[in-house]
Amino acid sequence: MKYEERVEKLHHKMEVLDKKRTQKVIMIQTAAAFAACLVLSIASALMIWRFPVSGSVGIPGSMTGSVFAENGALGYIMVAIISLCLGISFTLFCVLLRKRMKGK
Repeated sequence: MKYEERVEKLHHKMEVLDKKRTQKVIMIQTAAAFAACLVLSIASALMIWRFPVSGSVGIPGSMTGSVFAENGALGYIMVAIISLCLGISFTLFCVLLRKRMKGK
């Protein structure tokens, strides 16, 4: 084996190792982002039931379909934030699964 061939094989090995390292970093970042979105959505959901109920707004009726009727727009904003976080975390989870399946 010539010197040039050995150097070429070494460069190829280094490229493969760099690619694996990069994929590992991306997997860790994706998993961390997934966990952060889940924690944020759970924290937001827990904040909803702690909203102060103001007596001035009043409840529209006893047969209302919304649990946020007495909290005004703030409840709907929290639902939007939770939905966004869950959507992001689900998308990141699907990307993570796809990369794992592609790697096998």
